[in-house]
Formats: sequence, structure tokens, C-alpha cells
Amino acid sequence: MVSGKQVHINRLTERGRMLCIPMDHGITAGPMKGLDTIYQTIEKIEEGGATAFLVQKGIIKHMKRVPRIGFIVHVSASTSICP
Repeated sequence: MVSGKQVHINRLTERGRMLCIPMDHGITAGPMKGLDTIYQTIEKIEEGGATAFLVQKGIIKHMKRVPRIGFIVHVSASTSICP
């Protein structure tokens, strides 16, 4: 029997390997180049061969389509002003 955990991990990997691009810096570090056009950046990451990306929950909520690669949602946050 296959576990739900294994199904989710398989969505993030390709041939047992994972390249995850973290893009959850915007809340903690403020605006950054590439994150100001995050949806275009996600498209480039999908085309570039990454198997997953990591973003804050609001990014996924406002996407106009389902991502073509796996994604991990960072659900907690702190800022440089208040940890």
C-alpha cells in the first residue's frame, strides 16, 4: 500500500532527485528582484527543470493556473521588523 506521504514526495521529485527553488524571502526580507514578478519567475523555474518551488501561501492562492511542477507552501512567517 502506498502512503499519502509517498505520493506527495513523488510529486516533488524526479528520478529520486529534487531541485526546489525557495522564493519565500519576500515577507522576511522585503521586495527582491525576481520576486516582484513572481508568476513570471515561476514560469521560468518550470521551464528550467526544477522539480519544485517554495512560496508563501498567498502566492499559490492567487495563481491563475495549477503549477506544472511541485510546490511547497510556507505557512508561517516573520519579518525583519518583528520575528
